[in-house]
Amino acid sequence: GAEVLLKATKVDGIYDADPHQSAHAKRFETITYQDILARNLRIMDSPATSLCMENKTSIIVFDMMTPGNIMKVICGGEIGTRVEDTAELALAVARALDGDDPARNARAECRRRLFGEWADGHALDRLVAQIESILG
Repeated sequence: GAEVLLKATKVDGIYDADPHQSAHAKRFETITYQDILARNLRIMDSPATSLCMENKTSIIVFDMMTPGNIMKVICGGEIGTRVEDTAELALAVARALDGDDPARNARAECRRRLFGEWADGHALDRLVAQIESILG
């Protein structure tokens, strides 16, 4: 199964209230599936959130309208809000504190994982440009 679900939206993550309607809305950097369900945060329907939780599929909610964000999220950059199981969040914090943060990987690693050895260095840029042109 998938390791992560990328949820592209018009806001830069998950908030405790609608940021377009509330000036006091606070963005979460990380949140658990349980918190999303308990707070009734409507990032996607409850069955979809539950399915991700059961399959231990992380969710990254990010702003698709900001140029470069698609490239940033697929390369593991720090972006948006990450939804994880409580244990996974603890592991991510421990990695960050130990300096073993996978988000520090360069674009070359991203290209290798996405396209394999044949990546010419421009294939990922063309793909992202195509996706961003479709989104407007």
